[in-house]
Amino acid sequence: MRHLRLSMLASALWLAVVAMLGACADDSASTDAAYAGGSPWDDDQEPGDNSNNGNQNPTEPTGQNPPEQELDFEIQPPAAGQRFVYVANSDLDAVTRVDGETLQVDSFPVGRDPIEVLTVPGSDRALILCRGSAEVWVLDPELNPEPFPVDVAEGANRLVVSPDGAYAFAYYDVTGETEVTGDPSQATAIRVATAETSSIVAGYGIRDVQFDGAGETAFLVSLDGLSVVDLTSLHGDQFAAPIPLTASFFEQSAAESVEVLVTSNGRYAIGRIQGLSEVVLLNLESGERSVLDFGTVPTDVDLLTNGLMTAVLKETGTVAWVPIPAGF
Repeated sequence: MRHLRLSMLASALWLAVVAMLGACADDSASTDAAYAGGSPWDDDQEPGDNSNNGNQNPTEPTGQNPPEQELDFEIQPPAAGQRFVYVANSDLDAVTRVDGETLQVDSFPVGRDPIEVLTVPGSDRALILCRGSAEVWVLDPELNPEPFPVDVAEGANRLVVSPDGAYAFAYYDVTGETEVTGDPSQATAIRVATAETSSIVAGYGIRDVQFDGAGETAFLVSLDGLSVVDLTSLHGDQFAAPIPLTASFFEQSAAESVEVLVTSNGRYAIGRIQGLSEVVLLNLESGERSVLDFGTVPTDVDLLTNGLMTAVLKETGTVAWVPIPAGF
């Protein structure tokens, strides 16, 4: 119920912030339009002088005001913490913080082009990804009243946080829409508690970062396969060699058509290519690969916490339940 309450609160406060910004824009535009022509009095006419200059009728308008200018703000989806809700504004290079108890609104300048804001689970600490300045800004009302920046990979356009909130990863997603290009093989790991960073070089074309259930291992999904990063021993920069699912699995498809899921225990990964009937199982400890052919294209696969994989077989109107690894 608390999660539902926070979600509803975040949505309501987000709409309030949008309305407030829109009202400010309308007021500013109306004021500019009213005085766009300069003083309402003629140069030789004093205030209060209603004398008629020439043949002009003072009751007739002297001209049309310029059209009202509406300002558009690019506001990102809100992120809710325990008490505060955060909204990033890309046009103003700022993040707005709304107090869910007092409804006080504060705005903080951050780096260029903030495109994503996330909160650390179980806290009010916010992480703001600024694409234009290649930074993640940290805002924690309990530790520091002002946000501070952490340098990340150039062009990073995606940000993820581990389930336990201990680590965050910023990386350049080749499938994401972006105006800034970056290194498609590099990610930045951020230790949230200390803001310490590590540069991770993985396979080409990183498109996703997943974690095991304990938050101790990160899996970087790329066009070359999976790169495994042990977060319990991570210090300094690291090269994480990718493990291919199969020799040709990633060569057959574009990145956006590949679905990769890692089991919660971090021991196995499954891979599905849209349009193919096979699903690949990779043992991340031994490197052994197995292929299960359903005979028809699975339109969706999911992993359950009890060690089962479900596959939706639309053509036959059935759902397959496959134990991992015994079903492969």
